[in-house]
Amino acid sequence: MEINIYRYTLLLLLLLLSGAVRVVEGCPGNCFCIPDTRSVNCTRLPNVESMAMSIPSYTLTLDIHNGEFSEFRTTDFSQISAKTLKKLKVTSSKLKKIGDRSLSVFADLEILELSHNEIEDLHPNAFANLRMLRVLDLSHNQIMYLASPDILRPLVSVVEVNLGFNKIVDFPSGFFASQTNLLELNIQNNGIANLKGSSFQGVRNLRKLLSNSCNIQTMENDLFKSISNVETVDLSFNLLHYLPMKGEFSQLINLKHLFLQNNNIETLADNQFQGLYLESLDLSHNAISTISNNTFKHMKHLSHLDLSFNRLNSLPSLTFQPISDSLSSLKLNSNPGLGSLSATLFEGLTSLRDLNISSCGLHTLHHNLFMFLGSLQHIDLSANELTTLPAAFYDLTIANEMKFVRLDGNQWYCDCRIRDFREWLRNPITPHLLFCQDVNQILFRISCQMPKCSTPSRLENYNIAMLTDDVLDKCNHFMANSGSGSLNVVIGAIIGVIVVVIVIIVVVIVCLWYRRKQKKHFHGVNNDDEMQLNQSNNIVKQQKQTNHEKKITKTKHFVEKKEKRKQIDPEIGSLNESDKDFIVRNYFHSMSPGEDADSDCTQSMTRMDSVKSLSQSGYDYNSRRASLSSSQYSANMGCKFESAV
Repeated sequence: MEINIYRYTLLLLLLLLSGAVRVVEGCPGNCFCIPDTRSVNCTRLPNVESMAMSIPSYTLTLDIHNGEFSEFRTTDFSQISAKTLKKLKVTSSKLKKIGDRSLSVFADLEILELSHNEIEDLHPNAFANLRMLRVLDLSHNQIMYLASPDILRPLVSVVEVNLGFNKIVDFPSGFFASQTNLLELNIQNNGIANLKGSSFQGVRNLRKLLSNSCNIQTMENDLFKSISNVETVDLSFNLLHYLPMKGEFSQLINLKHLFLQNNNIETLADNQFQGLYLESLDLSHNAISTISNNTFKHMKHLSHLDLSFNRLNSLPSLTFQPISDSLSSLKLNSNPGLGSLSATLFEGLTSLRDLNISSCGLHTLHHNLFMFLGSLQHIDLSANELTTLPAAFYDLTIANEMKFVRLDGNQWYCDCRIRDFREWLRNPITPHLLFCQDVNQILFRISCQMPKCSTPSRLENYNIAMLTDDVLDKCNHFMANSGSGSLNVVIGAIIGVIVVVIVIIVVVIVCLWYRRKQKKHFHGVNNDDEMQLNQSNNIVKQQKQTNHEKKITKTKHFVEKKEKRKQIDPEIGSLNESDKDFIVRNYFHSMSPGEDADSDCTQSMTRMDSVKSLSQSGYDYNSRRASLSSSQYSANMGCKFESAV
């Protein structure tokens, strides 16, 4: 047994000595060689060529740090003996240029990491012959323009490319056309204002696209068609104001994680994410002010939703109903315009475990708000304006065996309604779940002060858990047994009654005013009618008076005319006075209006017969022919005139 131990010890010593000799003999200057891992670490190399000539042939990993050289030339690695190198890492060096076919000797190279250098120029054949390369990292350099769309063409096996933290402004069309096996592409922190689908043609197997912090303002319609199998898209920290139409998003049938935080998004359309099978959606740090009941419709797989740091003023009561079965984490914090939450906002969220509604300007919480959160484990209510909590909240923390509760930064009002809160704080379990930092810092817990009174002033900064009944303000029975939610209901009911009474009073006043106005209008109309009637009567009187005056004038005129006739024809005087009166009376009677035509005609004929009889009584007919003709003419005219009228 002792002999075997001795042999093994001797063999191990020989192996160590052999390795030590190899390290001493085969390792170039400024380098440290580790045979066990087949790796060589070099620092502050003045050039690459001298190092490459003396590197051990067994080397699989070459790590160069803080190099002084500025270029990979075609001949730098041509004499290297470690042609089976698998990983080449050159970081934090002064490297600015990758020359023509300078790395082509490494046909078996799988990982090429050239990050944190000063690379500006990539020769079109810089990666020639690297057909086995799987990972390419060119991040944190100074690349601005990609001179040729064929730079990556030899990399047919690459699965991960990192071009982040450069100055790239555009990718030529077909730049990734040969990367059919590409799974992850990182182009973050560049200056790409517009994402074009033509640049990503060929990456049909892409699963992860990181394009955050690129100043992206627009995305062309064909983009999502080119990356239709992607599962994670990061578009955060860009300049997007609007999201693509829902029809365009629906092309991403495998998308599970979408990051849109820190943009300028203002609105979300109904069914915005229809056709997607998202599991997580981050919309935090935007300018979203309104959300409808249909915004998250058809998203039955969504489990993580972040709407924090927006400008939300209200949330419809059915906002989260389409995702109620799957949602497990919800962040609404830092929306100070919310002020209140609907009693049924969280209805049906039976899978919700994490809820953050801090810094939302909440004054009260409805007593039914937490009724449906049977799986809740973490809740943050800090930095609001809460004066008390509904009794259901305390029951929930115990029933769910919650692990995290944050309540600091509120305005607790210490009267009789604070008793439930006081008893909850006295529970031995409470100190273990009460925190005063974010849930993601739960492992670095700091001791928290117990909640203290804010009002009334005489109890300010008084430890709520230490309150006694004798120092609390008296409450009536209703107040003592009503939570904040019930109080809100009562206040709302009172306000509603007041509003209804005011409306009724206004309606009555308007009706009375209208009725009075109508009455005035009616009296005005009657007065007008009476005035018009009086005017009509006056006109009639005036017409009668005028007619009477005309008759008198005509009578005088006739008498004067007759007198003149007497003077001209003395024989007319032989008529007795009664006959004269008869003739004159019947003559003017025939001229008066308003009589019957037949009566007038009869009277006229009677008058004419009278004249004839007078003629036969001894008066000369021929001498009176003119008078008779005149009388007959007057009779006929009177008859015709009356008939016409």
